[in-house]
Amino acid sequence: MSNRKQTHLNELEAEAIYVLREVAEQFERPVILFSGGKDSIVVTHLARKAFYPARIPFPLLHIDTGHNFAETIAYRDELVARLGARLIVGSVQESIDTGQVREETGYNASRNKLQTTTLLDTIEKHRFDAAIGGARRDEEKARAKERFFSHRDEFGQWDPKNQRPELWNIFNGRCAQGEHFRVFPISNWTEMDVWQYILRERIDMPGIYFTHRRAVFMRDGGWLAAEPCIRLRPDEKVEYRDVRCRTIGDITCTGLTLSTAHTVEEIIDEIAASRVTERGGRSLSASGVALSATPLRCSLKCSISSISSFLNVPMRLNISSQSTSAPSNSGPSMQTNFVLPPIVSRQAPHMPVPSTMMVLSETSVGILYF
Repeated sequence: MSNRKQTHLNELEAEAIYVLREVAEQFERPVILFSGGKDSIVVTHLARKAFYPARIPFPLLHIDTGHNFAETIAYRDELVARLGARLIVGSVQESIDTGQVREETGYNASRNKLQTTTLLDTIEKHRFDAAIGGARRDEEKARAKERFFSHRDEFGQWDPKNQRPELWNIFNGRCAQGEHFRVFPISNWTEMDVWQYILRERIDMPGIYFTHRRAVFMRDGGWLAAEPCIRLRPDEKVEYRDVRCRTIGDITCTGLTLSTAHTVEEIIDEIAASRVTERGGRSLSASGVALSATPLRCSLKCSISSISSFLNVPMRLNISSQSTSAPSNSGPSMQTNFVLPPIVSRQAPHMPVPSTMMVLSETSVGILYF
């Protein structure tokens, strides 16, 4: 690994350790949200380094959906025993049994969304005032707006338009009773940074991140694990493939990637060559795709309205969600087109404006002139 990359990783590590030490200073009952995924594993490793030779001063909190990969649970238990850390488990099944949430039914049923209620109940029960997570800004648009210290009100709600400034990395962790903070020490990291740090620090990882043979099936253009908790459609067939996980969550929505990467070095090479986002393999039902299109539609309305007013011509917006059935690593893709017909602008009557089409997808943005 080059010296330049080492310096970059050192800066990210120092920043994350500083945030973790700030948490220990400002909060009375912090907790690390541990999912068994690579990001929470790296955060736990950073916490160990931040307070070494003492033990990690925070307990680990795992929200168990009951639909976890066996490799994830085995790794979690082994890590907790090795670190001598305290583990707290919140059960989604218990929330279902007590009537706090209602389990979904059908082919696309998942417990992924039900975790939120269980998490908030567990935070309230143990009176945690800071929950340290491994979210990164490069993962998705919503997480890109998070600060290092992200405030949540007494209902667990987050207001992205009312966040506290963090100039010069000075954090304000004051909150009223019943409120708490979500803290993201590796917010500025990328997926590549995480894996290169894992390589440098020689962090043990769950075997599910490396290529292995598994029973899978194709759904909505992506591969899912064939497990008893997933109901197969009549046209879906189980087959055995060499796959691995890029991101780990509930089995019902964790997409698998066709891969030949058996080492961390090979994973890094694979990520460098990939044109699919880390969460591009997450399974989305038809309703999930529609929901993901809604904020994009709303956000484009204002921009299109401004362009239309400037050119003094009507524009039409077409948003479509479509899935590819090709057996590749890519999942469902959403394409957005808005078309401007050939017109002459009032502001510049001598300059004809060509007909244009802008195409937005999960991985690229382009403008075509014709």
